[in-house]
Amino acid sequence: MRIGMVSKFLPEKDGIARFSENLCKELSKNHEVIKIGDAKSESADYKINFKSFRLKALLQRIIEKEKLDLLHIQYIASYFGRHTLNLNLLQALSQKIPVVSTMHEVHYSYEGYNFLRKSVLNFLEKEVVRNSDAVIAHTPQQKRFLEKKYKAENVVFIHLGLELFEFHKRKGRNLLFFGKISRMKGLELLIRAMKMLPEFRLKIVGSFIDKKYEKQIRKMLVNTENISGRFGWVSDEERWRHFKNADVAVFPYLKIQNQSGALNDAVSAGIPVVVTKSGALGETVEHFRFGESVERNPKAIADGVRKVMKNYGSYKKGLVDYRKEANWKAVAERHTELYKKLTKG
Repeated sequence: MRIGMVSKFLPEKDGIARFSENLCKELSKNHEVIKIGDAKSESADYKINFKSFRLKALLQRIIEKEKLDLLHIQYIASYFGRHTLNLNLLQALSQKIPVVSTMHEVHYSYEGYNFLRKSVLNFLEKEVVRNSDAVIAHTPQQKRFLEKKYKAENVVFIHLGLELFEFHKRKGRNLLFFGKISRMKGLELLIRAMKMLPEFRLKIVGSFIDKKYEKQIRKMLVNTENISGRFGWVSDEERWRHFKNADVAVFPYLKIQNQSGALNDAVSAGIPVVVTKSGALGETVEHFRFGESVERNPKAIADGVRKVMKNYGSYKKGLVDYRKEANWKAVAERHTELYKKLTKG
């Protein structure tokens, strides 16, 4: 089967780029995968302007030239432009071959958004679901939500995907916060929680998105003895080094509309987690029980960390179960099943 994968790709500093590289690598063992990236996706077979109003025509040319059987779009609204309102993407969903859209953001609510942004995102989500031949969600809860909200019958649940490393051996009381740092990630809650965890050490690894928030966080970190930071984008090699040196990964998120690549990285390294009850993360952890899901406040986070450390070995079964379902081989097999169903191949 010849599959066109529309996404950002490495070396772009983007979590979905990493996701798509891993997915394409695994799918390529059984299929011909043509990588269609944007201008900075140097590893892509084709580089096009995702924000162009001619997106449909650009993709049609590739489909015809490569004789593709199916097109798969990794969808985040920001990829396809604010000025276009994603109308270019909605037009591009109409092709002569089946089109699959993976929803990397599912909006359970629009808290904090102004009326215009809320209206646009709600419209786009609805239209992507309705105009795709199939939609992939990364948790069962996201699948049920989309089905109920849009009366959709084309939504499929497939895990985000993760690599497999040797199980972590506990080294001490080392905590890790990893990923892009924005206000919605709630890092200030974790910093306050560390005052209640003087015997623990926290490593913050990530790049700031918001300059004002960066200033706030850096100010909070002054004179903190048990917190260190590594700010900026890190290579895959350095990323895994941080996870393998951690004993617990902490996700103090205030709001998140998508599954977390960093959460899967923690499972890849075999370390338990503490997450706040914020959408997909809390749902996944509660279902598989490879960590603790807590309320969004510093005390609850601190209590969650202590509970995980006290019952450290009890989370291994949940980690094993999740790794079995969400490793890249299993994820690629689920994609193949969907592709064959759509192409009747």
